[in-house]
Amino acid sequence: MSGHEPPSRDEQADSISEETTRIHDDSYEQELTSVDTVVNEDMVASVLRYPLTPAEEVVIAAGRSDAVQAGRHESQLVLEPVLRAAVERATGRTVTRFLTQTTLEEQGLVVEFYTLAPAADRDQ
Repeated sequence: MSGHEPPSRDEQADSISEETTRIHDDSYEQELTSVDTVVNEDMVASVLRYPLTPAEEVVIAAGRSDAVQAGRHESQLVLEPVLRAAVERATGRTVTRFLTQTTLEEQGLVVEFYTLAPAADRDQ
């Protein structure tokens, strides 16, 4: 064997989930219920689940779930640079696209999707 082995996709996914959890805990001052991340050849997808805040529950009960969803979506867009950086650190590749979608049911659910630049060719 020669040199340092790059992290496996599972290790990359774990690192992204841990960093995403830290970023959200710091930003929202609220713990996520769970983060599940999958790293593929050219993309990363994370599913974040979180409890709704009491204030969000009041707004939703008043029939304005759209306002909560829009607020969460805008917050995700503000966090995009640090989320991209976490994915780039874990994968060693440049994120070329970031998409985020939020939905509200009994709890909040966010899907974050990243596309990755092609990996540098490695000698085998």
